Parts: sequence; C-alpha cells; structure tokens
Amino acid sequence: ERQTMYVIRAKLPSGIITEELLQKMEEFPGFCGRTILYGISADIHVGMYGTSAEILGVDLPAYGLTPVLSAGEKTEGPQPLLIVGEDFFHGFTDAYGHAISERQAERMKKQIAKMEAELTITESAAQQPDKTGNAIKDTAQFLGMVKESGVYMDIACMRAWCQKWGLPCSISRAELFIRGRENAQKAIKSLQDAGFEADISLRKLHE
Repeated sequence: ERQTMYVIRAKLPSGIITEELLQKMEEFPGFCGRTILYGISADIHVGMYGTSAEILGVDLPAYGLTPVLSAGEKTEGPQPLLIVGEDFFHGFTDAYGHAISERQAERMKKQIAKMEAELTITESAAQQPDKTGNAIKDTAQFLGMVKESGVYMDIACMRAWCQKWGLPCSISRAELFIRGRENAQKAIKSLQDAGFEADISLRKLHE
C-alpha cells in the first residue's frame, strides 16, 4: 500500500483556495501532483424539472472523465456546454419537490443531444459589490454524459462564460495525488485541521 496512488478531493467550505494554500499542499509527503477544479453553483432546469448543482470547470482532455454518451458536436463560445453524470437526471424534482420518475429520467437521457437547460445563478454582494441579489439566467446545452457523478464544463468555456456575465471564476476544490496510504491519511488530517471539508474522499487511483 506504500506504492498505491490515492486521490484526495479537498474543498474549503468557507474561504478561497489560494495559490499559497496549493503550494502548501505540494509539501505533503508522497505528493505526486494535483488537479484544480473551478466551481459555480447554479439551479439547472429542463422543462418542469430541475436541481441545484455545482458546475465544475476542468481541463476536459486531461481530467479523465469516462464518456458513456455523446450529444454530438457543439459550437464553442460563451454559451455554457455541460457534461453530466449518468445519474444526473435521476436527481431532478418538480416545483412541488416530487422526484422525477425513472421513465422520465431515462427519456431525458435519450434526448440529451437536443435538450437545453436553463441555468440560474444568484449573485452575492461579495461577488458583485455594485449589484444586489440579481439573478443571472442563461441557456445551456449538453455535450454528453459520463460515468462519474457531477456536472462539468471545460475550463476555457467556463472562463468565457464567467467573463460574459462578470462572474468570478474561482477555485472550488483541489484533487491531490498522494502515494501511500499512510501519507494520504496524514494529508487528510492536515487538510481537516486547516478547515477543509471533513468528508474528503479517499480512493485508490491505481495499483
């Protein structure tokens, strides 16, 4: 287990992950690399169903998501293009809080190439000092579906989209690649002691 590579996802519930914090993470014993994820929280609706999610901005070619369904070629630009986990639509509810049916969720999967989603982002006073509580609404398309849970966007697309609306593109979390179980457990404790999310995941990347 000393040679096993582990992935630790670290998130700071309050505050911003700065370059200084990232550099400190690189000092962990067994550190072999890291991936930075950017994030924006949004309400995502398709028709009468929707959910709240954090859209994670990643370097798609390098991040290593596992495709299960493609929605075809899409034109790159400031319009958000989403990649969602295969369980994404199963988490939808209607306006009354009723869960989407299995049949309807599967129908959405089959129609993903043609569907559009409405995104709603509520600006905070901290992000936009000159505005108070304005809700940003935009229309998104789907690029495809992956095995991993979550909602993803290519980081270049996210930066263009944030620039379009004057939103900050902030680091949401970091994934650390740590060699050795003992090193990984020590890194988790150090992160938790520093105020990072307590339920940091620990899983084997490969043998």
